[in-house]
Amino acid sequence: MLVIEQQQIDVMSAYMLKQFENRMMIHLLAAFPQQTQGMPESALRAMVQGGMQRAAQYKVEFEDDIKRYLELMVVHGGSFDTDPRTTWAGRILRSDLHGSLKMDRIEEYAQYLEK
Repeated sequence: MLVIEQQQIDVMSAYMLKQFENRMMIHLLAAFPQQTQGMPESALRAMVQGGMQRAAQYKVEFEDDIKRYLELMVVHGGSFDTDPRTTWAGRILRSDLHGSLKMDRIEEYAQYLEK
């Protein structure tokens, strides 16, 4: 029988988290070249880490949903969840909806505003 110690689980979790951060940094650089141009790697990593923490506070937990949250940060600013210009996003994030549904609603509303 295979026994995995908690310390091993913690190491694996930290590794997977770092890999996700790296993938998100690469994605944001590729998807938003103008917004990320000239941004030092340390600043981009800090933004990704902070965004992941903020997303978790709103129970946005799945990787794809966190990715969408980070994209919104790039497009609408790092504090889009509390910014008076995007109060609609903050209201949705503070609602009792499931994390994925929150992100769906935010995207739908953003698309509506763009019309």
